[in-house]
Amino acid sequence: MVRRYEELDSLRGIAALTVVINHFFNVIPMFFNANNYPNGLLLKILKFTPVHIFWAGHEAVILFFVLSGFVLALPFLKNKQGSYKDFLVKRFFRIYIPYICAVTAAIILKMTISRNGIEELGKWFNFAWTEDITLSQILHHLFVLGDFKNYVFDPVIWSLIHELRISLVFPFIMILVIKYNYKICLGFALTASVISYYVKTSILYKLNYMDYSTSFVDSLHYMSMFIVGALLAKYREKLQEYIKNRLTNMILFGSAILFYTYPWWFLIYNESVHKYVINDWMITIGATIFIILSFSSKVFSTILSLGIFKFLGKISYSLYLFHAIVLLSFINLWYGVLPYWLIIVLAFPAAIMVSWIAYYAFEKPSMEYGRRRVKQEKSEQPRVA
Repeated sequence: MVRRYEELDSLRGIAALTVVINHFFNVIPMFFNANNYPNGLLLKILKFTPVHIFWAGHEAVILFFVLSGFVLALPFLKNKQGSYKDFLVKRFFRIYIPYICAVTAAIILKMTISRNGIEELGKWFNFAWTEDITLSQILHHLFVLGDFKNYVFDPVIWSLIHELRISLVFPFIMILVIKYNYKICLGFALTASVISYYVKTSILYKLNYMDYSTSFVDSLHYMSMFIVGALLAKYREKLQEYIKNRLTNMILFGSAILFYTYPWWFLIYNESVHKYVINDWMITIGATIFIILSFSSKVFSTILSLGIFKFLGKISYSLYLFHAIVLLSFINLWYGVLPYWLIIVLAFPAAIMVSWIAYYAFEKPSMEYGRRRVKQEKSEQPRVA
């Protein structure tokens, strides 16, 4: 039986919460337009420090990718992964069905309550629910094809598009991880990131390429994080041997925060190879350390075993999928009717509640159906006498 690391569920839940906080900040004028507020200087200073970890959205997505690589690798390392078809069926019902439910809900709400933008609320809010629905958009969202405007319905789904694509090739990634040592695998992963960057900048941009962060070359880059997660699973027992005392834990924890928030405190966040490759790899190192600590340190394991974190871990995928939809809905419905601060305050617990409902309505039944489908097909296979 493959061990389930419950601490990692809690870690995913905390990461999902930071994405939520990030998006709520994106619609609060004091944060997206700090220059016009008395506390603007303090906010700008805090933004470019390790304190940014509390609303680190992109960083959380990198952590999701590394976590996915880790969790998906465990059955392969125990030789209990099943067939390629079984793997794809379970991933389809784990990711795609809840994803489609969220997109469908977003489209319906966009059609019924959208105001087509509120100028004073900034770019993030006005990216979503402001464009006419087209057949092309529907097909792109349905088949996750190419590079498209993934933010027009649910701004968070860009990462799920990469999850779905990388799932298709993950069993082949595991052939590399199982057969070769970490040096070769990391070299391959780094090479993939660099190739992805240079294809985008040297070829695609010259072809008037529109970058919406969902291109196949982006998937090649993020595949590297899955490889890191898989390697972490492969060498997890050896890595645990190096974490034996509280001082080591604290040093690693501090290092993880610095690596994880590197793009902000180092003040390098520009459109260059530094942003696309180095920043993401620094974040990956931080995410890797957090994962190691979560199952190797008794202190961190105890903290992650708290009920609130377990709850966040359970609903983390639904929380990621539905929080932006709830936020956009509340603002479109109540802006100008209720005080804006009250809309934001009410939207936060509503996002948690909707995510909890979505978990039991869509996510859990879909996962269970996927498992049953695989078991049923196995039981129906003829046995050799």
